[in-house]
Amino acid sequence: MLANRGQVQYVEVVNQKDLQKFNGVIRDGEKVVILVAAFFGKTRLIDNIELN
Repeated sequence: MLANRGQVQYVEVVNQKDLQKFNGVIRDGEKVVILVAAFFGKTRLIDNIELN
Protein backbone atom coordinates (compact mmCIF):
# COMPACT_ATOMS: atom_id res chain seq x y z
CA MET A 1 0.00 0.00 0.00
CA LEU A 2 1.42 3.40 -0.98
CA ALA A 3 0.73 6.45 1.14
CA ASN A 4 -0.23 9.66 -0.64
CA ARG A 5 2.21 12.46 -0.07
CA GLY A 6 1.08 15.95 0.74
CA GLN A 7 2.30 19.20 -0.76
CA VAL A 8 3.17 21.86 1.82
CA GLN A 9 1.77 25.26 0.88
CA TYR A 10 3.36 27.19 3.75
CA VAL A 11 4.92 26.90 7.19
CA GLU A 12 5.32 29.97 9.38
CA VAL A 13 6.44 30.55 12.96
CA VAL A 14 4.76 33.60 14.52
CA ASN A 15 4.24 35.32 17.87
CA GLN A 16 0.88 34.25 19.29
CA LYS A 17 -0.04 37.74 20.48
CA ASP A 18 0.23 39.63 17.18
CA LEU A 19 0.93 36.90 14.56
CA GLN A 20 4.10 38.70 13.47
CA LYS A 21 7.03 36.58 12.28
CA PHE A 22 8.96 35.04 15.16
CA ASN A 23 12.43 36.54 15.68
CA GLY A 24 14.04 33.41 17.16
CA VAL A 25 14.08 34.25 20.89
CA ILE A 26 11.28 33.10 23.20
CA ARG A 27 11.05 35.46 26.18
CA ASP A 28 9.42 34.59 29.52
CA GLY A 29 5.66 34.40 29.13
CA GLU A 30 5.83 34.69 25.33
CA LYS A 31 4.23 32.04 23.16
CA VAL A 32 4.88 31.25 19.54
CA VAL A 33 2.77 29.28 17.09
CA ILE A 34 3.76 27.15 14.11
CA LEU A 35 1.21 27.56 11.30
CA VAL A 36 1.02 24.98 8.50
CA ALA A 37 -1.09 24.57 5.38
CA ALA A 38 -0.76 21.59 3.05
CA PHE A 39 -2.66 19.86 0.27
CA PHE A 40 -3.36 16.13 0.31
CA GLY A 41 -4.96 15.51 -3.03
CA LYS A 42 -7.72 18.09 -3.39
CA THR A 43 -8.02 18.56 0.38
CA ARG A 44 -6.30 21.53 2.02
CA LEU A 45 -5.38 20.98 5.65
CA ILE A 46 -4.59 23.87 7.98
CA ASP A 47 -3.17 23.32 11.44
CA ASN A 48 -1.17 25.04 14.17
CA ILE A 49 0.72 24.15 17.31
CA GLU A 50 1.61 26.41 20.24
CA LEU A 51 5.14 26.45 21.66
CA ASN A 52 6.04 28.06 24.96
